[in-house]
Amino acid sequence: MRVRDDQTAVGGGRSGLRRRRTVTALAGLALTAGLLAGCSSSDGDDGAGGGAGGGGARGRTDAGTGGGAARKGPAYEGPALPGLARQAAWSLPVEGPMSVPVVLDLGDTLLFAKDARGAYLSDETPDVEDGPAQSLYGSDTPEDLVLEFRDVKTGTVRKELRVKTDSVTLTTWHEGRAAVAVTTSTTTASDGLTKASTSTTATLYDSAGRPLGKAELPEQRTQEEDASDSGPVTGRSFLAQGHLVETSGDTLRLTPVDGGTARTVPCEGFESGCGFVSSTATVLAAGGNHLFAPLITDGYYPGFDSTGLSPRVGLYDLADGKKVWDSAKVTPPKGVWVREDDGKTGELSVLRVSDGKVLTSWHLNPWARTRVLATYDLAGGPEALSSFKGDEDPVFSPRGDLAAVFTDDVASVVRVADGKELWAQGEDEHALVPLWFSGDGTVLYGRTLEAETLLAVDARTKKVLAKDLSDRLVPRFNASTGYGWVGAYNAGPGGKVNGFFVFPPAS
Repeated sequence: MRVRDDQTAVGGGRSGLRRRRTVTALAGLALTAGLLAGCSSSDGDDGAGGGAGGGGARGRTDAGTGGGAARKGPAYEGPALPGLARQAAWSLPVEGPMSVPVVLDLGDTLLFAKDARGAYLSDETPDVEDGPAQSLYGSDTPEDLVLEFRDVKTGTVRKELRVKTDSVTLTTWHEGRAAVAVTTSTTTASDGLTKASTSTTATLYDSAGRPLGKAELPEQRTQEEDASDSGPVTGRSFLAQGHLVETSGDTLRLTPVDGGTARTVPCEGFESGCGFVSSTATVLAAGGNHLFAPLITDGYYPGFDSTGLSPRVGLYDLADGKKVWDSAKVTPPKGVWVREDDGKTGELSVLRVSDGKVLTSWHLNPWARTRVLATYDLAGGPEALSSFKGDEDPVFSPRGDLAAVFTDDVASVVRVADGKELWAQGEDEHALVPLWFSGDGTVLYGRTLEAETLLAVDARTKKVLAKDLSDRLVPRFNASTGYGWVGAYNAGPGGKVNGFFVFPPAS
């Protein structure tokens, strides 16, 4: 499993904190979570528009004032963006290279943050491969911010929240719904005998700015400790999927933030137990580098067992704790590595559960990165419904019907339901590393491996739709609406793209 740098869980430590966006993986945060202090809100009292004032602080862009709806912003004068309409639905001005606002995608809402001067927090060091931002703000010192919830389709300010916070981070609520965690930490100094400790409280809000719940995160890792989130960790607390995730020794416990029955992830026969990878909200069997599963997927949580001939993965219903699926009872797909002593068990991981189907990842051999991805019926027989070769980290379309994989320096797109390959690269083509699909799944964006140029291709035919895109003009997409956005200064031909632009999907 490739653990990316963007995060999908809130909590952990203060390692790597930056004042602006801290880019890590898809739903967590390596920033310290904390207490929301002094929160108030107003609905649509402040708009967009306006130019930079007072010279502008580095890393901020002035928001201006106005009504709840977005003011008429700058016109988009850049190249066509595959998967999106030619004209922007709404836009905001950008006054300099360090003033492109950073946003969190909350589904039907884009979340901005403004400082006490009314300047948008920005990202001065974007990397296209990081994908959408996972954090708006993180600092050792709490700051007064205004969180601005804008309707993704119109730019209308739906709500404002005034907070004093250490960090503002994207997380997930129940059923994988996007949420934002507003946090602040409290540190108790050492009295000379006891060690200094840090406790945090995180308040979660939905896409409309309504509070969902609050969770205490106990003592966190200190700055001096190794705070890498690239592997399983113990003795730390996180927020993900609407649950407080507590790791201690070989135990992983899930407690609903809004109340309910706590669940413990079964982990038998592993010397170091199981740990939580916050950057991907994934449970990883320690000592079993190739055994992992999502923390929660479609209402199910995983369990691991290494007491038999081969390690296996189970799925348990979050509602009642009953096991509903066991990898030991399925037949490995053709061509995967299996144990010599029984000829039928191998190492696999669970990628996701969707529509009653379990998508698994099997080793082609113990040393290869190439996998065989096989789909099984959650409540059905042992045989795979479909299978195809892929890598350890496929890119899925928003609906999950397509998967872009990269194996042996060759990209391909596969239809997940039946494993049919729609296309694969030829030997005479530059290797294309898939990044993400457009909001409607019709376009695949990627980066060539040798030349490191950015391309957009038709997801079903491989036809090149755009080439030599700049990092700033590769759009991020909202899966629920199909809308996409770019933010740039002096980008595109002639440097004419100046602003933050949100586009509807192409018709």
